[in-house]
Amino acid sequence: MKLIRLAFKLIYEQKLRNLLMILGVSLGAMIITASQIFIASIEESNEASVKDLFGEIDLYVGHQLNLSHDSRIPVSDDDFNQIRSLEQVKELTPVSYPYLGMEIEYDLHDEIYVGFKNEPLAYETTMVEIGVQELPGAAEVIVSPAYAKLNNINVGDVIKLPFPPKEEQQVKVVGLSDDREYLNRILLFNYDWLESVTREGPNMLMLSLDSYRSKQMVAEQIHLINPDLKIDFLYEADEQRENIGGLYPILTALNVTILIVSGLLLMSILQISMQNRQHQYAVMRIIGASKSKIFQLSLIESFIIGSIGLLIGIVVGMIVPLLILMNSISFADIEVTNISIPWFTIIFYSVIYVVLIIVSASIPAMKASHSPPIEAYQNTSKSHAIYRIKHMYFMIAFIVCVLISLFSILINHAMWHIVSMIALFSSMILFTTYFLHYGLKISIFLIEKFRNDHFLKLIPLNARRQMQKNKQIAVILLVSVSISIIGFTTLDSMRKTSIEQLFNLNPTDYKLTEMAYGNERIHSNGFTPELFNRLIELDNVEEHSLFFTKPLMWLTVNLPNQAAGLYPIEHSDSLQALVRITGTDIERLMKTSSIIEGQEDINALTANEVIITLSAANAMGYNIGDTVEVLNDVNNEIYYLTIGMIIDHSMMLGDDSEFTLLLNPTQMKDLFGVVNHSELLIDSTDSKLIDQKTLEFVINDLNLQQEVTIYDRYEAVNDFLAQYNQRMIILFLATGFMIGLSIIGLMNNSISSIKERLPELSILRAVGLSKKRQTFSLIIEGALISIICGVVAVVMSLWISVHLNLSLSSEIISLPFQTSFVMLLLSPLIGLTAFIVPAIWASRKDILSHIK
Repeated sequence: MKLIRLAFKLIYEQKLRNLLMILGVSLGAMIITASQIFIASIEESNEASVKDLFGEIDLYVGHQLNLSHDSRIPVSDDDFNQIRSLEQVKELTPVSYPYLGMEIEYDLHDEIYVGFKNEPLAYETTMVEIGVQELPGAAEVIVSPAYAKLNNINVGDVIKLPFPPKEEQQVKVVGLSDDREYLNRILLFNYDWLESVTREGPNMLMLSLDSYRSKQMVAEQIHLINPDLKIDFLYEADEQRENIGGLYPILTALNVTILIVSGLLLMSILQISMQNRQHQYAVMRIIGASKSKIFQLSLIESFIIGSIGLLIGIVVGMIVPLLILMNSISFADIEVTNISIPWFTIIFYSVIYVVLIIVSASIPAMKASHSPPIEAYQNTSKSHAIYRIKHMYFMIAFIVCVLISLFSILINHAMWHIVSMIALFSSMILFTTYFLHYGLKISIFLIEKFRNDHFLKLIPLNARRQMQKNKQIAVILLVSVSISIIGFTTLDSMRKTSIEQLFNLNPTDYKLTEMAYGNERIHSNGFTPELFNRLIELDNVEEHSLFFTKPLMWLTVNLPNQAAGLYPIEHSDSLQALVRITGTDIERLMKTSSIIEGQEDINALTANEVIITLSAANAMGYNIGDTVEVLNDVNNEIYYLTIGMIIDHSMMLGDDSEFTLLLNPTQMKDLFGVVNHSELLIDSTDSKLIDQKTLEFVINDLNLQQEVTIYDRYEAVNDFLAQYNQRMIILFLATGFMIGLSIIGLMNNSISSIKERLPELSILRAVGLSKKRQTFSLIIEGALISIICGVVAVVMSLWISVHLNLSLSSEIISLPFQTSFVMLLLSPLIGLTAFIVPAIWASRKDILSHIK
């Protein structure tokens, strides 16, 4: 108890310095606590929106989940019961999807038959959007409003539907699903009845788990039950969750940075505090206090200060977000309506903070307890100790870093880039004293060169005298500035990569397509070529803009690569591919591609010669001169097309070019009688973006508003940029916080340094130094230290950023020069802000009371 009382007494003696320490700890704890509450609330709200979009379904399990799965084996009763008994499986229900993969075989392109049991989980799937209605019973069906309108059906009607290979069945329409486009083709039946008229057993099971985080664990258990079962993880739902998932690495990095900078700040302040208290500790040692008592006293003092700051930070960090979240806000396109306090995470970070406080306090406490009492009593402070500069060690280390950096750039391997980044960052921290020393020597040289003022020379000389204290604060400044710049580099690189991916998915500014869908689109006539002819004449339309004629989706008959085949054909054991035969302006297409093999002149292609991409040749196995036999499923006629040219992949063809046969418009007309278009890719020139209203005017003028729809790629880009900007705001807040901690550390350093130098300053004042000039010299000293740190941090961060870009395989090196320039401008302001108050305080002191 005596040690605790003494610790409180010592804390009270240095109120200002300890208030700064409490402020630093509380700021860090506040940001960590608030960020955890915000992210937990956003996550809970986002999960609610995911459930609205995708229901309670977490996994689909079965032998046949999509068209690529050719197995028609149902899920067995034994597998069903074992999966249901898994601990993490909350609910499951079977689904009958009898014609999955048989659409071509039974000509069921227009309808999708799905059977569900009348169980709670069935109502959670997005295929069952029927309001307050119940699922149909035996010989009953629920259809979409679009299907009812197309077939002139009303609720209560009895209709005939095909159930191949069995006979047609009469079913009663008992309701309509919600009017949503993706439900237009879905017909809902009773599971048991649909099974009785088609095929037995469920295609798949729908599982609801105790948490979506259990997906991987349950999948592994299902694999042990039956390794042949396939699993759909519903990644589209996870992608929705990743809308905020991208925040986790940023917030985690923010929290780790806060902990590191707070730890450095605590260590620096405590180190300076212990140095200033050496006289008191020396007296305690002389009168009998042991080293362990001094160590315990220092730890208790630090723990009390840290605990007060931690408690204040947690309380404020909880109150602020709760006040903000009382009103509904939107973040990353998520309406935050729920408030969640993640107690475990807050306690976890609090424990880490306590450990950090103890560790940060242990080093200064150990030094204080082991200081020789006589030396400490005589006030030989180590803050003025002469430091040694071993130039050879620094040069060797610098050359090693340069060599590692050049080697990693030459071989361009991610691992070596990471090694380079670690080496550069470590050298920046380990050689802080050298950077300060050389920076101060350069400033002395510049003063002598351009303004030989002996008073100004005292500023860098005084900074060198306080090297041990300045070094501790310089580390915080270096870490803060460098992490901020590296963070901006990372986000900017992510931005460029993501936008590039979005542009690859949507290669042109606008895509105009038919409004029809499904089987209706397959059998539609497309729209008139006049639309493209009008649009291509508009100003600012790029020359490589393309059209694609109405495609023919036909099966091959002689597919060389059987691994690419998915569909069986009659009188053959082989599997064939469904190819897309379409016409386009080959000359325009070649502006974004190049010829790899075959005819060197597109005009030399014969009437039945077609073009495929290299990826299509590799996927299907066709080569130059091979004949592609395709089957017209309407009249069972086989068409023979010859591979005349293989071209490189073009961004205009998208990702589905592996099964595309390209012809020119004349060939499509002469061979298949196809003239109309199905899709237009319209790109703008670099000078000006085409206004969407211009496209709409031409569409309306041709009376195509009911046939053509427009997709604008910049909508997706704008959505991404909105999320990117929110992440940038987080990084700006983190940067501001780290700069704030740096200012606190510098201010503490300046207070300690100026208090030690009050006798010297008083003598200078006595011999004629004015208050104004004294204040100016102290402020410039702080600015000089922060400028040196800023320059070093910017240079090293840009160097590290080069390796960061290369490690991410970026084609363009993204360096945040603007951010770096802003940091350079802010650097002197940091020093000025930290030193101005202590400098003014020192100028108002009575000089006689401090002259020894």
